[in-house]
Amino acid sequence: MFGRNIRANGSDDLDRSQACSPSVYLERADRAWSGGDRSLAMHLYLAAFEKAREQGDDPAPGFVEGLKRAWEEACEQKERALAAYVFEKLEPYQDEEESAENAKRLHELDVEGAEDEAKAAPKDMGDLADLISNHLSGIQALMDLPGAANVAAFIPQTDAAKASAEAAGESKGEGDAASSDTGIGVDYASLVGYGRAIELMRPYGVGVQRDAAFEKFVADMRARHGIDATPRTDTLLLRSESREDANEFMLATAGEIGQDAVRMYMDETPQGFPVLCVMTSPGFRHRARVARNGFEGPGVLMLEDIDLWEVPAVGDDVPEGMVPQLSRGAREAVAFIQTAVENPQVTVLATAAADSRPQGFFATLLGPIAPIDIDLPDAAERTQIWEHEIGAHGSLSDLDPATLVAYTNGLSRFEIAEAARVAVEEAYRESIERRAYVPVSKDNVIDKIAAFQPFDSPEYRALEDAAVVELMRAIDEDEGGASAREEEGNR
Repeated sequence: MFGRNIRANGSDDLDRSQACSPSVYLERADRAWSGGDRSLAMHLYLAAFEKAREQGDDPAPGFVEGLKRAWEEACEQKERALAAYVFEKLEPYQDEEESAENAKRLHELDVEGAEDEAKAAPKDMGDLADLISNHLSGIQALMDLPGAANVAAFIPQTDAAKASAEAAGESKGEGDAASSDTGIGVDYASLVGYGRAIELMRPYGVGVQRDAAFEKFVADMRARHGIDATPRTDTLLLRSESREDANEFMLATAGEIGQDAVRMYMDETPQGFPVLCVMTSPGFRHRARVARNGFEGPGVLMLEDIDLWEVPAVGDDVPEGMVPQLSRGAREAVAFIQTAVENPQVTVLATAAADSRPQGFFATLLGPIAPIDIDLPDAAERTQIWEHEIGAHGSLSDLDPATLVAYTNGLSRFEIAEAARVAVEEAYRESIERRAYVPVSKDNVIDKIAAFQPFDSPEYRALEDAAVVELMRAIDEDEGGASAREEEGNR
């Protein structure tokens, strides 16, 4: 939809042609480097390395040397984003000394870039996300979320610029800001195995917005109570033993509410320094003017894994150049969260581990908190998950869903989906290797599920027994096949 059709010229596979082989990219990169066009050479070396990696084996030394040249040139040009990308690709091919030296160099680029942006920043910044990214050193602090994004699939750093341009183009084409998508792309209808959790949200008015009868009821209650707008709600704290389940449900909840969204979470730079990452939906990001201190109208603020956040502070081990960035960024982030909590039109969602509750600074910041516990999927929800996986992947259809439901007791929704995904991908690779269709076998999926079950659980022991049975069956089949072949040979 957004790119060229590579088959338009009648070629079966352009990537297999000699003109697109890794060696050709490497040769052209060497020529550009020797000719003095090092910027072009940098991109060609990176393309050559990526092409070589796609072939499955470790790239030859020549491709690694080219990647090192690309790293040097990216640092020379002070291309911080590209240098960080090349650093990750190059890290497996370095010793500890080289890796430490390159990490130091990358950190210097981060600090220099932050200082340059701070000097060039305008005095009046209306966009809070830009303000945070300008004053908080580290990895990319702002990434737009395209309207076609999938559940929990915020775009990678390398695709941020492309997605931002696409989102801006789509926004201009719409012409109606009120009808713009939140950019999350999922809601409760997209979830599988969250039935009980969805029911817990209904008393808070989430999950019933598209119900005409409920809308009429809300209008009637406002009239009876003499309230013009919805009162401020408590911060909804979604807790679960599985952080992945809680965060997925938070995204779907924001999509269900259907308003502009901002997501915040803590991460670390390659040097180990904490950094606040901010993601916004296009409807929030591409407004003509965004209020300096927060949302302008209804919205959703998502705070991921709030129990892992640390109170903003500056210690002795923080480099001197990062002190102003950390303090300024922390102040702006706290102000943004505080205004969102106090705004009755903004729904604040946060996630945490089971039984966790913000204490001290964050308890005061988030105000009244309504904890909502998302339990691990029960048998009925696990059945829904496996039926969904079997419907999506035909190679799982030979397996007994009831057996899979029993084996995955105690696992999270994320772990069940991950076990199915890995098993399907392994069967796919085996099919490619054999040049014949290979369905997902029972021993394959047993192995993947066992990786998530605790060793002392009854489910793990049942998986061990099932694995032994499958092994004995395979041995009997091999011996029977060998006997049949021997008998056929004698005849």
